[in-house]
Amino acid sequence: MVTAARELDPERTAVGIGIAAPGPLDPAAGMVIRMPNLPGWHDVPLATLVAEALELPARLHNDASLAALGEALAGAGRGASPLVYLTVSTGIGGGIVIGGRLFEGRHGLAGELGHILLDPAGPTCGLGHAGCLEALASGSALARRAREAMAAGAIPADSVLLALATDRPPAASMLAAAALQGDTWALAAWQDAGQALGRGLASIINTLDPERIVLGGGLTAAWDLWAGAMHEALAENAVTWPDRACDIVPADLGDDGGLVGAALWVAERLG
Repeated sequence: MVTAARELDPERTAVGIGIAAPGPLDPAAGMVIRMPNLPGWHDVPLATLVAEALELPARLHNDASLAALGEALAGAGRGASPLVYLTVSTGIGGGIVIGGRLFEGRHGLAGELGHILLDPAGPTCGLGHAGCLEALASGSALARRAREAMAAGAIPADSVLLALATDRPPAASMLAAAALQGDTWALAAWQDAGQALGRGLASIINTLDPERIVLGGGLTAAWDLWAGAMHEALAENAVTWPDRACDIVPADLGDDGGLVGAALWVAERLG
């Protein structure tokens, strides 16, 4: 990050650094508490390390929360309040923006929407939470499900997925490719993930009554494989759905949402 910042700003004109990082973390202290997908990242004072290296003020926040701010102010969520953002990727994160400002909660941890509990008897996520949304509908969840089914011999021998995963572990991208080629097992896995996502979104709608929900992250590239199942689950679980007005739309900013949000967020705090 320090190297990239120096390359982007060789004349040293920046006034501060905004850092979007996976959680959980402590924004006030600038501390990464734990990154489940990066072994060894426990209690890392990331903002201090970057600030000292660049000799600039640095502020740290959750990447999904900052992507929510980016989409709310410069993307698919412009003009909507409350605005909820959900990134559906390797994990599932989220953020809440009300009146153009990030809702952070008491400790800056609001928006951990991927850990909404759906099935206490279900599989665990990277943080060890059983049956949360991330454990059921993320890219990691799809890959884990495929690995377990392959190990148990539960996937038909003529499966496209088996052919794609002959020399490497299954990944969500493989399940998408297989489903698009008519693999019924892969398609069913996507449908189940869509159902779980719909139930999670129903809980969010029932709790926050948002005007719009923006969905980002890598799995949105496979939107057509799971969106129908997601809307079915919403219809079954959200109070007064579909009469309640809540748009559910793809993100506009793609992978840059967190970067845009980080810049906007740190500029507000240093202004």
